[in-house]
Amino acid sequence: MLKRFAISESGNFAAILAIAAIPVVTAVAGAIDVAETQRKASQVQQALDATALAMANLEMNGTVPTDGQAEAYFQANLSSWSGAYPDFSYVAPTNQDSFAALIEDLQAQAILGAAAEGELVRGVTASFRHEGMTSFSGKWNVTRQASVRMAAGLPACILALNETAASAIKIQGSTEVTMAHCVLAANSNAQGAISRGGSATVDAECVTTVGTVSGFETSLADLKCDAPLERRWSSTDPMKDVAIPSYTSCQKAVGTGKAKSLKPGTYCSERISGDVVMEPGTYILRGGSISLNGNGSLAAPGVTFFLLDDASMSIGANQLVQLSPPTSGPYEGISIYQEQGNTNALQILGTSGSTVSGIIYAPSAHVQFAGNATANAAPECLRVIADTIELTGNSTFESDCEDEFAGRKIEAEVSLSLIR
Repeated sequence: MLKRFAISESGNFAAILAIAAIPVVTAVAGAIDVAETQRKASQVQQALDATALAMANLEMNGTVPTDGQAEAYFQANLSSWSGAYPDFSYVAPTNQDSFAALIEDLQAQAILGAAAEGELVRGVTASFRHEGMTSFSGKWNVTRQASVRMAAGLPACILALNETAASAIKIQGSTEVTMAHCVLAANSNAQGAISRGGSATVDAECVTTVGTVSGFETSLADLKCDAPLERRWSSTDPMKDVAIPSYTSCQKAVGTGKAKSLKPGTYCSERISGDVVMEPGTYILRGGSISLNGNGSLAAPGVTFFLLDDASMSIGANQLVQLSPPTSGPYEGISIYQEQGNTNALQILGTSGSTVSGIIYAPSAHVQFAGNATANAAPECLRVIADTIELTGNSTFESDCEDEFAGRKIEAEVSLSLIR
């Protein structure tokens, strides 16, 4: 029968061809539909990936993105898109119900597991409707998703915030820096953003920077990580949201001769020097300075200094300083807070027997810090966060100070990882 059909010259060839062409055309159209859908889906996925990372990066640096920002960024990454843009959804950090719903949905699809402790997950989704080429082609919705896991970084004892300075963290001379289970971190993208030189020794968990390091390829640098972490994510400023207290009426230091005593409160344009004793509490310096001079001393247990309106502090190498932060209240764990925009260099050196603990914060200034000159000094719960930092003397840092710092975490290199 097949042979007779093959040699038959009768019948309507055009009709047969038309009938036979239907599945052929449908198959070709279907293949084109699939290819075009895959192309569009790939384009949408790339735009979602870029958007998820960009919004997480904004959040990591302290800006809460809005739905509008996210959608605008997504559409900007669809520059060659034709027709109506896909429907877009961003799970904003402040929208906890939607956030929880998306995570539940992603987990149901086995796309990602539950976020570990110290991690956040942010997500974006987009969908578009495919219209087939022919009436025989199907119509279907295509949905793509992207999520970013934001993981807590390494605990940092020293954090330099400047984004371009060479030697943003500088360790020179005969300095000895010991930091068990914490890191030195610099946001600078410069070559040698963290530098060690001379006979200075560093014993730390690691060093991490947006740029590169210098002087750590020697036995004088004992790092527990395999190698310095270079070209990494920047670190967030953990103190930027601390509220500065309200001013009170201006008061004066009291005492005769070299001896001075101060009570908590506001001091305006005061130059405080000599042998200074301060009662525990919060001290607001509006202008003026703490500059001990000669062989002066500072006894300030349970104290927080706020250096405002261009106030400055300088404690020299021949001066005795005993400085510790409050152990309760809104400024628990903070010893010195120099406001943003105050560029006066902060110098805390101190002679043998000096001890300094707490958080020293000067985001716009250079801090020169020297540890206790006593060879066998116990480590202190101390963190230094500044624009740039220079370490001298024998600086020994306690590893775990979260309790002393009222739960404040100082973390380097918060990581972003794309997950789907």
